[in-house]
Amino acid sequence: MKGKIFMIWKNVIRLLLLSALLTTILVAQKKVNQCYTCHESNGDKQALLFKNDIHNSKGITCADCHGGDASRSDMDEAMNKDVGFKGVPKGDAKSEACGRCHNSSTEMAKYNSSVKHGQLDDLKSSSHGKLTIKGDERIAQCTTCHNAHGIVSVKNPASPVYPLNAVKTCSRCHSDKSFIKQYNPSLPTDQFENYQTSIHGKLNAKGDAKTAECASCHGSHLILPAKDIKSQVYAANVPMVCSKCHSDGGL
Repeated sequence: MKGKIFMIWKNVIRLLLLSALLTTILVAQKKVNQCYTCHESNGDKQALLFKNDIHNSKGITCADCHGGDASRSDMDEAMNKDVGFKGVPKGDAKSEACGRCHNSSTEMAKYNSSVKHGQLDDLKSSSHGKLTIKGDERIAQCTTCHNAHGIVSVKNPASPVYPLNAVKTCSRCHSDKSFIKQYNPSLPTDQFENYQTSIHGKLNAKGDAKTAECASCHGSHLILPAKDIKSQVYAANVPMVCSKCHSDGGL
């Protein structure tokens, strides 16, 4: 009986190893990226950034965001509109490009990603998803916080949304008085300075990545006004939000 169980588990492990190998092969095949090869050889800044981009490591090519055919070495053929070339996304098209994968559980599953899907829907429903003064695009795009090329995991210290960097990333807009005045004159613009004097800010400044930063309390993609009952910082929700950390003995 024990021998049969051992053989069953042995076969299961073989199948898992085979599946992992096939996934690796498929990713390697997809990494034919002539766009990147050409741009890198020319010393293009965006290509150099993309070299360490998490999307590049997943086998995602330039054409997956910009359109075209990344397998063709001839520039005219690769960047032909007949093969779907779109060029540099403008306005809301930036986030829509990200959303083709990040808003879809099916697409994210292809890359064995544990990243939460539906992020574009969250952005659209958030305060940042409202239209700019010009009315031609949302206030913030995915690239506003994550950058366009050279994107790394939120767990990577080089990421602008890594806990030790997130506060400065948010403050680029939230400390800009002229910018904030256009959208909400009543919103304080000294929040970054106030955070720095708080216990959370002091710990963050000392390199404690576990301490609370902007997203810890306000959320990341579905950020809502404090007066919205669904907001994480709505008065009735604050105790629960604080308890996520303050009831965790491990922290």
